[in-house]
Amino acid sequence: MPLGPCRPVTCKAEKIRILNELDGFLECGQLLLVLGRPGSGCSTLLKTLAGEMAALTLDPKSVIHYGDIPFPSMHKQYRGKCIYCAEHDIHFPELTVNETLQFAAKAREEECAARLEPEDPMETSDSRCELVVSSLNLTSASNTKIGNAVQRGVSGGEKRRATLGEVLLSNASVQCWDNSIRGMDSATAYTVMKVFRANVTEHRIAAVASLYQASQAVFDLFDCIILLYDGEQIFFGTTHVAVGYFTHLGFDLPPRTSVADYLTALTNPAEARRFVREGVVSVPQTKMDFVRLWRTSSERHELLQRIGRSRKSEAQGVAFRVQSKQYSNYTTSLRSQVTLCINRCYLRTINSISIPIATVAGNAILALIIGGLFLNLDETAASVTVRSNLLFISILLNGFMSGAEVFAIWDQRPIVEKHARYALYHPMAESIAALLCDLPVKLFSSVLFNVILYLMANLRRSVAAFFTYWIFAFVCHVTLSTWFRSAGSFCKTLNQLTLPLGIWHLALITYSGYVIPVQYMRNWLHWIRYLNPMTYAFESMIINEFEGRKFPCREFIPAGPAYDHSPLNSRVCAQIGTSASVNETYVDGSIYLHRGLGFEADNLWRNLGVLLVMMFGYFAIYLLASEFILASAPGANVLRFPPNSIAANLHKLDEENQSSGNPIRQAIPINKVQTPGNLQTAPGVLYWRDLSYDIPASRSQRQTSLLTNSSGLVEPGTLTALMGATGAGKTTLLDVLAGRVSTGTISGQIAYQGMPYIDTFRRRIGFVQQQDIHLSTSTVREALHFSAMMRWEEGTLLEKTEYVEEVIRILDMAHYADAMIGTIGQGLNVEQLRRLSIGVELVAKPDLLFLDEPTSGLDSQTAWSVCSLLQDLARHGQAIICTLHQPSVSLFEMFDKLLLIQKGGETIYYGDIGHQAKTVTEYFRRRVDIGDSLGSTENPADWIFNITSIPGIDWSQSWKESAESSVLHDRLGQLSELPPSDSTPRLSPSAQSIFAIPLLSQIHTLIRRMFTSYWRTPQYLWCNLLLSACSAALISVSCPSTGNGIQGLKTQLFAVFLFCTLFSNISHQLIPNFVKHRELFETREGRSRIYSWRAFITSILFVEAFWMTVASSLAFVLFYFPMGFHNGRSGDTVLAWLYTWAFFLLTSTLSHLLIAGLEHAEAAANYGFLLFYLCLIFCGVLVPKSQLSRFWIFLYRVSPLTYVVAGLLAVGMSDKLVHCTESELLILQAPDPMTCGDYLASYLASAGGRLLNPDATAGCQFCPISDTTSFLATLNIKYSSRWEYLGYIFVFVAFNIGMTFMVYWVSRAPNMVKRNKPAP
Repeated sequence: MPLGPCRPVTCKAEKIRILNELDGFLECGQLLLVLGRPGSGCSTLLKTLAGEMAALTLDPKSVIHYGDIPFPSMHKQYRGKCIYCAEHDIHFPELTVNETLQFAAKAREEECAARLEPEDPMETSDSRCELVVSSLNLTSASNTKIGNAVQRGVSGGEKRRATLGEVLLSNASVQCWDNSIRGMDSATAYTVMKVFRANVTEHRIAAVASLYQASQAVFDLFDCIILLYDGEQIFFGTTHVAVGYFTHLGFDLPPRTSVADYLTALTNPAEARRFVREGVVSVPQTKMDFVRLWRTSSERHELLQRIGRSRKSEAQGVAFRVQSKQYSNYTTSLRSQVTLCINRCYLRTINSISIPIATVAGNAILALIIGGLFLNLDETAASVTVRSNLLFISILLNGFMSGAEVFAIWDQRPIVEKHARYALYHPMAESIAALLCDLPVKLFSSVLFNVILYLMANLRRSVAAFFTYWIFAFVCHVTLSTWFRSAGSFCKTLNQLTLPLGIWHLALITYSGYVIPVQYMRNWLHWIRYLNPMTYAFESMIINEFEGRKFPCREFIPAGPAYDHSPLNSRVCAQIGTSASVNETYVDGSIYLHRGLGFEADNLWRNLGVLLVMMFGYFAIYLLASEFILASAPGANVLRFPPNSIAANLHKLDEENQSSGNPIRQAIPINKVQTPGNLQTAPGVLYWRDLSYDIPASRSQRQTSLLTNSSGLVEPGTLTALMGATGAGKTTLLDVLAGRVSTGTISGQIAYQGMPYIDTFRRRIGFVQQQDIHLSTSTVREALHFSAMMRWEEGTLLEKTEYVEEVIRILDMAHYADAMIGTIGQGLNVEQLRRLSIGVELVAKPDLLFLDEPTSGLDSQTAWSVCSLLQDLARHGQAIICTLHQPSVSLFEMFDKLLLIQKGGETIYYGDIGHQAKTVTEYFRRRVDIGDSLGSTENPADWIFNITSIPGIDWSQSWKESAESSVLHDRLGQLSELPPSDSTPRLSPSAQSIFAIPLLSQIHTLIRRMFTSYWRTPQYLWCNLLLSACSAALISVSCPSTGNGIQGLKTQLFAVFLFCTLFSNISHQLIPNFVKHRELFETREGRSRIYSWRAFITSILFVEAFWMTVASSLAFVLFYFPMGFHNGRSGDTVLAWLYTWAFFLLTSTLSHLLIAGLEHAEAAANYGFLLFYLCLIFCGVLVPKSQLSRFWIFLYRVSPLTYVVAGLLAVGMSDKLVHCTESELLILQAPDPMTCGDYLASYLASAGGRLLNPDATAGCQFCPISDTTSFLATLNIKYSSRWEYLGYIFVFVAFNIGMTFMVYWVSRAPNMVKRNKPAP
């Protein structure tokens, strides 16, 4: 695979040059190692070679060929043959390792079978999967769920190997692996790379990999290397000539230093000076010096000649084409892909069966409640409006049951798109499978919901009517499901989706044909009705219920003893709005359909055809969108600064300097790494004895031991390394010692400063996690300052600020201290995030410092700098323990002690490392006669891993029988016998508090940070504000101004009803935002006791309340005045704004209450859907209080929307006269010789209403409602109770806030760990 000159690769938006003038050549069956410090462009080079050009632009002059296949053709016609394995692992968390890899194997099964020769044995996908699992040493984790940051699963190293297993099973001809062995110990890393080396050689794959801190054994597996220096190439060649090239330039390779570390160190001026050969005067000093020497070197000249020869010959290209055999992007048919994806969806559903069960159960409960509300409706005219309300509720619930599917789609989009890049399957195959896999749940849920509702409510009792009703309900449900899915696939970000989704959600309800009857819709918005699936379904359900039926009247106008014997032409059916006629004692359902709602009976089955067309149309859009529209993918890591900041302007100058060849930064010289001068340390000893940790095994009652009788200690002034194979329990041990585990059973003894473990101890530990989790909108300096402000017990603001600046200088973060942290591909790179993670713990001045893989993802020089800093901190009295995976010789020898554990957390060594690691290596040689010795150039850490991985030796038992173990237990016994006052000083009173600063100070600092975060997230804010404003405007322009007639009153009533539906749309925005902030709190900041969960809940509620105030003000202006609610009384206007504000606060607090105790946003959205519609149904609009039985009045009173509706209507509609339109007047005939006034006098006195022509003797024009006060009285709304209604709403707001705190405290705040005392 020859690579032509790769010219500048730039980011589209900011046009920052990342790579410049790269040349290379790689043949099939060769491994190319990409070396360079983080930020040099290693990942960008891999993405470019693999065709991952999201947010990147390849210079048109650049030439990249894969044999004789040009770059565009390769990634258009042979996409799956060239893949990029990203540094970050993304998988379906519900699947096990084995299920994940089996899917990848089956997706390539047909291709593998086609490549076999006739005489070769048949290779099945199961056998290939088993081979990969065993070769990557994943057998013990094969049946464990992969998990994610929220769900517990396999370890980071095992997850990384699962990712690499997918790559192995992909059979790609060109593979690019980005930092492929991150998170693995040296022995596992070497084993994995040997597997890849064999695979590359056997299948003649061209592979490119970037590695940091590669051991010499791993380096020797590669054929070629390319060395990058800040985006410039300074070497390309075979591994055995690389050292000679730079030795010729005057740089010697120090003893016991791996070649990879040596070459990477040359790209750092400070470290390169250590390698200058004695007596050499002139060596390259800057990046451009190296670049000029490379471009004029004979090695580059030979490389260009080789590229030229390969371009002229098609031999490599023919070989590649023969290997790929008329290869298309996908090796299996679409049908096979869909089958595979259906099987995977089934496994995901089974592994998380609680979600569909909860969905079905919730819908069944909702059906029982609504069915009970409309229990056994009679078949009189009084039930006509009630039945219409019920069918309207039914279509809303059936239609919006799938609204939360958007969250599930967004969770899986990165995984599906990764598999599409691997050409495992079409994204549309997963879309088809997801819909088909959800159909059984939808079908069962729909049948259960509608059967219960239909039978309990006594809707039209015939088999044909029921199945007609259910068919339309189910088809509408599926149609809107496809619409939600297509909308979710059409947008590139979740924030882009929430605004149009929310507005369309409101439009669906508004133009369903019931809230605004067809004849009253505005002409210029009437077209929305034709795009609304609910319109067609609701029309057919209404037709199915009423067509051809007659509902006898039991109540008439006028009514009373004086009118019992009145002739038919002097009475009319009392059901307003049912289009009843004079001289008739019934309501004709067919007339009601036509006159009352504007529906046509002939449209019954036509509507089904329209729905099916819409369903398949939305489904087609869903498939096309999922196939061709990708989510916003991260590009190259580019520093991003807050808008209009001074740092942003200075950064532009840095970019100009970089483009002109000037170095943008200089690392701190090695001999200048210093510790903060005012470091405070505590002389206490942390020790643990016979420590065990067990967790319940999944699907069983037995316990799984993660730690077994571990013992050890961490003393001030010592630097302890915690090592072990991947999955041995290193992170678990640190979590248990720091009190950060929340499940399981801990037994044994943990003590610090001679005192047993107490909860206040957690905040005194600086814990650098394996994952770099930070608030993306903060800058580096702000993150450090926040940590100092929250974690210092004492000290002035100036002292904290100076200390932060000192840490920034020590960790060499000055040039990006004002850059925003960002997210993957849009902010700090891996190295910068690692430095920040260490920095936020250093500024806290911890008594103990725990670091989980602090050097992972760092180059050798940065790792050396970090360990040098740790070493200096230890020399100043700091007690430090950190996990190491692949330490170089120099790094390993910096540590004083080693704690080595094996699988299950069993200790196999604890003690000194010794000079040149002689103490620890002598222990292993002395304990077991292995006949192996440590070579003078061999890495002792690698040697130890190789020795302890020899099968058949029980190293744990060997340790228990050793003298070193006896010495350790004697020391632990002495420490446990000493009283606290004798062993170490007691803690100060301030140090005994759980948090460093008071709760009010925590809240104040958190609120400031959260306001800044929201301000720097304009997409979220604009979507929130625009959704509120646009929804209010849509209601106002959709609801026609029909005056103060009966229809006008109904319009205003339903306008308030529609306004209340904003709850669901706003909630869908608030819930994911809460989950994002909660993840930061629960995974890092809360576990380190930086601040209280009370402060977290208070701050996010307060900030959301502020923005809800702004949003409610916009919505109020666009809703209240255009709808004609303003009555000229300023007091009522202010009160109406208070109602609007209270409603938005209610929405915000109830949304937070829903998600407070739940893990997933989708589950909270589902529960919110059920709760919201219950509140909406019982708010008094669709079913007035007078029609509720005593049993259901309770729900009417506890529905907060009851008081929102009552309050807005009370202040907006009271004390106005009602003027019936001509079509709304009831025409009666007064008996001879009475006038209309005489005839209706007694009825007007008792029932109200207004007679327009009292002196007439015929054609009495009667308006059933005289004023708005009497209309509101039918809804149990009183103007005099307007302040009472507002008070009730704020009671609900206060209740939501209080319950949010309580639910969070009960479900997530307490530490659920069981602590058992050690056996005597």
